[in-house]
Amino acid sequence: MSSNNVDCTNNNSINQIFELPGLKNLILNGNPEISFNLNFLSSINYAESSVLEILLLRNTKLLSLNGIENLPNLKSLDVSENRLTSKWIKFIYLYFQLLTSCYIIGIPLSIYQLKSLERLYLDQNEITGSLSSEIASLMSLKSIDVFDNQLTGSLPSQMMQLSNLEDAEFGRNQFTGSAQQIADIFAVSLTIL
Repeated sequence: MSSNNVDCTNNNSINQIFELPGLKNLILNGNPEISFNLNFLSSINYAESSVLEILLLRNTKLLSLNGIENLPNLKSLDVSENRLTSKWIKFIYLYFQLLTSCYIIGIPLSIYQLKSLERLYLDQNEITGSLSSEIASLMSLKSIDVFDNQLTGSLPSQMMQLSNLEDAEFGRNQFTGSAQQIADIFAVSLTIL
């Protein structure tokens, strides 16, 4: 359904698409009239029933990533060109069995709960902050693209633990660190763009 004029002004219609049984691939790229969030994923029991593996939402006016952690089988996520940080991202973070509501600008920690994730595309979203050391929890990650954001700081040394990582695109950010630090992190076979 990419590059159409799909109308999802009624958020129920997008909910119904996600509820289709056996849905493994959902590609809505290039539908700039779709304006929605994924909060509804928290209200239905997706953790047990979802088989969705590929979710491509490039250039769709996605409002937030709240609820993304309820897609446990997700292997490929593309939310590029959505300008996600034009608004604060609210998410629920479970820590020591306490429920805390947090506000952040940047990559929601819920992304790091997607243990099956192989491809993560967050390019061109005006994301600020730094990459969390939690990135090491994405052990299946093969490709990451955070091109053209406003990320700062050094790349987390925990990225060395990502033994499946094949490509990484970090350009047009404000990362710091020496060439040696970066080489040490990516001592594994990797194409860095």
